Parts: sequence; structure tokens; C-alpha cells
Amino acid sequence: MGHFAAAGVREALLDTPASLARSAHQLRVNFLSRLSSLAAVAVPDGPTRRRWHVNRIRFLTNRLLYLAPISEWGLISEAISDLPEFADTNALLRLLRSGDVSTLLNMPGPAVTAAASLLHQIEGPRGQVELPSNLTFPQIHSASILLLFGVARGPVEGAFQTSESARDFLAFCSGQSRAVRSRNDFTYLDEIQSAEIIPNHDDFVEERLERDFFRLKPATVAAANQDG
Repeated sequence: MGHFAAAGVREALLDTPASLARSAHQLRVNFLSRLSSLAAVAVPDGPTRRRWHVNRIRFLTNRLLYLAPISEWGLISEAISDLPEFADTNALLRLLRSGDVSTLLNMPGPAVTAAASLLHQIEGPRGQVELPSNLTFPQIHSASILLLFGVARGPVEGAFQTSESARDFLAFCSGQSRAVRSRNDFTYLDEIQSAEIIPNHDDFVEERLERDFFRLKPATVAAANQDG
């Protein structure tokens, strides 16, 4: 077993960019063929057999999202469009293929994070999607993730039609720093805004930690002496 593992490591170290690209292409062709075969058959009856079928499709689609170009994602969409287990993946495909973010905004955090990460890798800052001005409370959380990844922007005309605190939060997530605090209520938002306006945040944190350490050190020594 150790011999095969060592051989695999040596083979990986000797790979060239060209050989890695060939391997990725072979995997893509293989996975697309297998996904096409699974999509051509009916979903089995029974919870266990259905789960096995869905898991096989999930294994292939999760890898094809990285291996296949967007032009070949039509097969992925066709294979999972009628399966409710892939609601988050369908929302991701809708975003990446047409820029439609409406469905994804209603998805839980992990699905939004995965979509934002993938969009950032594929498109970078060029792939910014426009967020709607009206957002529900759950949609505000999803929008904040997209803004933090730098793959979304606020509405072109006007501002977010939300509460003032939600607008401040979304502005922070989009990197709109402030010169002064907008609130003085010692909430979490007030805290992160205060940290944001510090000229050199890293130096401040390091200095604060050192100051706290030396403040606590005499008390720690005194407590140790009492125990002794």
C-alpha cells in the first residue's frame, strides 16, 4: 500500500501543466458521459435507491462545475432541473449562466457562499451582479455574502430599500468605509464600523493585544504567588 502511495506522489510531482490539463479534459469527458447516462434514465422508486441515484448525480455535477466550461453546463442543468434535491445548484446555475440572482438570494448561507466563491474564481470583479433594491431579512444575509466576495453591487439607481442599519451593514460588506461612526449604540455594527475607520487596523489590534497582555501579567503573577 505504501509503495502505491509513494508512486502516486512521485507521479503527481512529475506532472506538467500540459499533462494535468489532459487529465482534467479526460475527466471532464468521462463525467459528462456518465451524467448523460444517468439523466437518460428515470429516477428510481424508493427512498434508498433515489438517494443513491441523486448522490451519483451530485458527485458528477459538483466536479463538472469546475471541470466543464459554462458552455457545457446545459447538460448539468437538464440533468438536475426536475430534482428538488438540487434547488441550490439550480439557483447557482441560473446566476452563473444568466446573472439571475433572485432565486439564490432565498437560499441558505452555504449555497450562497459556494456560488459567490465559484463566481469569483470564474469571473472575478467582472462578474458583479446587480442586487435588487428591495430585500427581505433573509435576502439581506445572502446579499451580504455576495458583497463580501466582491461579486455583487447595489442597485444602480437609488439605494437599498431597507432599514438604516441594514443599509449600513450592506455598505460595510461592499467595502464602503466610513470616516466617522454612523451610530453610537455599541451594537455589533457599531463595533465593526469603529474598527473600519482605524487608520491601521493591524497595528491597532497588535498594540491592543500587547497592552492587554502586560495589563494582565501582574495580576497573573500575583495570583500565582497567592497559590504558592
